[in-house]
Amino acid sequence: MANRTSVILGALVISVHSLSVSAEPASLNMNDFAFGAELAPAGTALRRFPVTPVIIRDIQRRDLGDIRVYDGNNALMPTLVRNMDGQVTVSQQRLSTTPVRVAGKTTGYILDRSSKHAASVQSLLLRWKRNKAPNLLTIRVEHSADKKAWRTLVESATVSNFNFEGIWLIQNHIDINNYTERYIRLTFLDRNPSLSLASVSAYNTNRKISDYWWIHAGKLQAQDSPPNSFGFSIRPGIDPEMLKLIFPDINSIISGSLYTLESLNGELRRKLVTGNFVSCSVTLNNKVVNSRPVDISQWHSPDWLIVADAVKKIHADNLPGVLLAYPRYEVVFAAAGDEPYTAVWGNAAAGQPVSGDIAGRIESGEKIRENIAELRLVSILDNTKLTELMRSRQTSWLEVVLWLFAAVIAAAAVGFGYRRTVSA
Repeated sequence: MANRTSVILGALVISVHSLSVSAEPASLNMNDFAFGAELAPAGTALRRFPVTPVIIRDIQRRDLGDIRVYDGNNALMPTLVRNMDGQVTVSQQRLSTTPVRVAGKTTGYILDRSSKHAASVQSLLLRWKRNKAPNLLTIRVEHSADKKAWRTLVESATVSNFNFEGIWLIQNHIDINNYTERYIRLTFLDRNPSLSLASVSAYNTNRKISDYWWIHAGKLQAQDSPPNSFGFSIRPGIDPEMLKLIFPDINSIISGSLYTLESLNGELRRKLVTGNFVSCSVTLNNKVVNSRPVDISQWHSPDWLIVADAVKKIHADNLPGVLLAYPRYEVVFAAAGDEPYTAVWGNAAAGQPVSGDIAGRIESGEKIRENIAELRLVSILDNTKLTELMRSRQTSWLEVVLWLFAAVIAAAAVGFGYRRTVSA
């Protein structure tokens, strides 16, 4: 009996140890990454989430190879990172509008998304009644489940309909970038009671407003040479594909040439990439209402220079900020483990994640929403939080020993009961 018990105990120890080893990736674990995010639960075998600006800011590999997904037991899940081009569809919902009066005779509207409001809203498109469009208007956007408790989505969004230097500037889209409740309230902060909406349309996260995420890269920095030159740098990771210059002044226009840096015979020289471009950007309340993006998809340097002919007209305190456009990607993974799932990123030494047979399991773009559940990032975690989370998911050896002891006692009890039954 003692020998049999030892064999059983040894087998259990070996099996539990093998399970704990197989649950860990071969070379990396969660605390090897700088950042992570818990993922909302869903009920399908395949799930996906977008590579958002929060992730792009801290990605360390140009090929997005440092994105991983772990389950609740720290097991690595098969993961596929792919470009979202060709997968984006337009989905529009016309909302019913009810005029309301807010404090101070401010005009406002409550929008009803009806009972079918499971999909998140990415943006709102406002259409105005004839001769009732605003020259310039700021709007607060809130949402509520019951029209009683309101939470702010956008504190001050700018819309406009006016002519600027022969260009008709129309900005009637309001980006929300959040998951909304059934009701949305628009409050016109400029207190103009004559403004009147004709309709409002909501677009969910699949609406193809742009193929890019636009991310702030900071302000231009003055360079020592050549004269009137300014530069900016980008972080490691995905290469941006376009840029915009955003000016604090509404009438600021800059023209010039873009240069990149190259090494020639051991000397660092400036190489012209795009010549004689004109970038015209107009902002209202720090929101771009008109601009011409510049294609930088062929650039592969972390440093750029802009040589500006008209920079003497712009005060140093009003130098333009830089917006960079990054292509949209998404992560698809096989939910083959236990909830909750955690996505991690930010490790330049990480290789490509194992995709398994995910690509073959995605039948077609038309059926993707039936086959894959869309997820969102719940809470962003730094390396310290990821380490704590990983440790909290590990089973201590004391728990394993106690579990094995209970299993041995149960086995012994079953064996003792069997022998008594046979002897009886």
